[in-house]
Amino acid sequence: MDANLIVISSFMLCGIMEMILGLPLVYNKVKRNMLYGFRTRKTLSDDDIWEKANKKIGRELLIIGLILTLGSILLLFIRDNFSIEIITIICLNLLFIPLIVLIIRGFSHLKTL
Repeated sequence: MDANLIVISSFMLCGIMEMILGLPLVYNKVKRNMLYGFRTRKTLSDDDIWEKANKKIGRELLIIGLILTLGSILLLFIRDNFSIEIITIICLNLLFIPLIVLIIRGFSHLKTL
């Protein structure tokens, strides 16, 4: 199995996992806890804030998981044009840049609650 395929498949699974983790948050299936969700002092202090903040974070987690998954699928078709290093850098950017944006947007949204 070629190394690019292994790297791309791993990041594709990360994207799918992000979507799976986002679904319970979108549907408010996660009660306040210390392990899973957007945990801050403010969200842990009130059920209504917890649900609103985590619903938004969950939707965005679905979107960034979809971006990573679709980006990985695209890379599957063009992987022969790039080295393993370039593929890894592209995938890491598809993973971490949206997560950083998610965190910033999450805290911005939290200020409005």
